Formats: sequence, structure tokens, C-alpha cells
Amino acid sequence: MKQSVSLKDIAKALGLNASTVSRSLSNHPRIPSATREQVKAQAEKMGYRPDPALRRLAERRWASHPAKSAASVAVVQWAQPDYGLAEFKKPLGIMIRSLGYGYEQFFVTDYPDVESAARIMEARGVVGLIVLPSKDPAAWLNFPWERFAAVQVVSGEELPTGLSMVNYDSFGTMLDAGRRVERARPASAAVCLFRQLRESATDEQDHAAALLVVERWKKARIACKAPQFFFANPDALPHMAQWLAKERVEAAIIPNSAVCLWTAANGNKILPEEIRTIALNSRSGEGFACYEHQYDHIARRAVQHLDSLIRHDERGLPALPELISIPNLWVPGAGFPE
Repeated sequence: MKQSVSLKDIAKALGLNASTVSRSLSNHPRIPSATREQVKAQAEKMGYRPDPALRRLAERRWASHPAKSAASVAVVQWAQPDYGLAEFKKPLGIMIRSLGYGYEQFFVTDYPDVESAARIMEARGVVGLIVLPSKDPAAWLNFPWERFAAVQVVSGEELPTGLSMVNYDSFGTMLDAGRRVERARPASAAVCLFRQLRESATDEQDHAAALLVVERWKKARIACKAPQFFFANPDALPHMAQWLAKERVEAAIIPNSAVCLWTAANGNKILPEEIRTIALNSRSGEGFACYEHQYDHIARRAVQHLDSLIRHDERGLPALPELISIPNLWVPGAGFPE
């Protein structure tokens, strides 16, 4: 069987680099016309036939007037309904379009099987995937990653995909919260966290960091128990508030500030106001000391990483997946004003 000719083969024959050859074949305006014609002639002589998907990508990224059949990036979820993730989808769409890609959205379970979903994506010109987390442990099993460049954004309850991931720095956030409590010198403190039926990578980081925080508090002579875990369900937050009220700790690290808002049957708040709290997530209410996820930064970093994979034609699962952690922002509030 005749071996296909690559851009590197043409570049070697002409004494040029592969980037110059690629841009010449895509009619890049900054490449001299003589060089473009020389490259095209050599490509014809050697029987070069471009990969259609990469050709669409080259037209989008380098041509003076991008082709209508642009290479696209898809934001992919396993199923709907699943995690909403609107806070990610909007900045992801903006970032994808800003780099000149077409923007698509897919739910894999809308199709008969993963092969069908992948074929439709390819037919729509999709060359890269931003993979969102799922509540389904079996999500992404047997997905044909080898057809696409792909990066995962945040972990869910799915089994590990093997993809590189961009996530918020859960571990560092917990340690920072623990240091802030320690500096406040309360007589007693506690850590309360959610527990999923199956722990995500984020949960594992939270729990590991919580153990370190408690050990540091003990060395600082702050009375504390082991981290307390509450199964994630509609009753988790009020149960958390009730436990903290019963223990009467002076300070607590909690999953989100909604814990502070729950009221008893008489209308009074369950959690006493004198308990100073730090919320690991700001999504429920304002005025509380908390951390904010940098959704825009996470989206930007994920798309930049995917763009690099696409430009280098790196498809499938990486040999060594990267974990890119984006720090959360500290927001002072009631109880912890600094």
C-alpha cells in the first residue's frame, strides 16, 4: 500500500519547516507567492492529499477569509438533564468563538450509542471536545476519544475519563480556609462537607485537605472533631446547620453559605449568628465570607489547552493526563472581614 505523504515530507524535500508548508497550502497572505507556488508544485508532484478535518482547521485558523465549513469545537455533556453548568457554558462559548472555531453543543444520550454521537460530531466538523462532568458513573465509558482532541472541565460522579482536566483548586481552597480560621484563634472549630454516593476528584481533594486542616487546628490548640460528612440530599444543609448549632463551635468551614440561611419551624435561623463561617462556594447568597470559582478563567484555560491539542493534532487520551488547577478567589464577609 502506498504510504501517504505528510507535510513534514514536503518540508524535508524543500528544506522548509512544516509550518511554512502548511500555511503555503492554506494561502496564508504572509507567505511569499513564489514560496506558495513552489510548495504547491512539490505537493502535487509528491501526491499529497490533506486530511479533510485538518484542512478545515487550517482554513479557519490561517486563511484571510475563513471558510464556511469551519472546524468546530463542541461542548459535550453525557445526558440531559444533568448538571446545569450554565456558569461554564457561556464563557466556554465566548472563548471558542473568539479563537475562530464554530461552536456546537451535544448530549451523547440523545443518540443511539456513542459511535453514532461521534459520527454526527465529525459530520458537523467537530475536531475538539470540551467535556463536562456528569452525575452518571457510567458516563463516557467506551467513548471513541481517538477521533477528537478533548479536555475535561471539572469532575463529577463519572468514572475517570483519562482526559486532561481543568478544575478549580479545591485542595488549596480548603487549606487557605483552614489557615484563616487558625489565625482568628477560635476556641473551637469544625469542618462540614458533602459526601456523594461516589466521590469525585474534587471531593477527594476536599476531604484530604480537611484532614490536614483539622490536624493543624489541634496543634494550634483549637478544639475540633474529625471532619463531618453529610450525604448530598435535600436535607443535608439543614442537618449540617443543626449539627453545628448543637456543637456550638465558634467557627466552621462549610460547603456553601446556604447552610447559614435555613430556618426552623418558628422562623428562626437554625445556625446561630455567632458561629463564624467560611463557605467554600459562594453560590448561595451574599454577605458571607466565602470563595468564588473563577468560571471565566477555567473556561479560558480549558479552551486554550484544547486549541493547543488541535493545532498539534493530538487526539485521544494522553499518556500523562494533566490537572490544571485554577485558584478560587477569597471574598471577605461576615465573621471573617479580612
